[in-house]
Amino acid sequence: MSKAMLMLLFSAVCNSAAAEWVAVGKHAALTIYANPATIFKNGNKVKMWGLRDFNAEQTDLEGFLYASIMIQKNFDCKKGQYQISNYSYHAENMGKGKVIHNSLNHGSWREITPYSITDVEKKVACGE
Repeated sequence: MSKAMLMLLFSAVCNSAAAEWVAVGKHAALTIYANPATIFKNGNKVKMWGLRDFNAEQTDLEGFLYASIMIQKNFDCKKGQYQISNYSYHAENMGKGKVIHNSLNHGSWREITPYSITDVEKKVACGE
């Protein structure tokens, strides 16, 4: 997929789903959101978009500033595992503003650490 197509995809998700974000957790440095409208189930596997909205600007490994990250994850509800499908770093809060970095990332399945951000997201996605 071309970079232009990827940017268009993230923009469409961001704009169409902005009103659907639901706060599911809070940490000292950020608020965790899920978008229940983006939940797609297939047996024990579930896909959902999440959002990490930071209280203060963050710096990525290349020195770019960002305020939020949108992440689409696949969850295996039965095995307690996850895989990142897509993600994008945004200059503004709530997944808005310039896309700083994005990727389609179908990496390996990983175990979910109890009480982690991903554990919170899994509970929403899997209906726990």
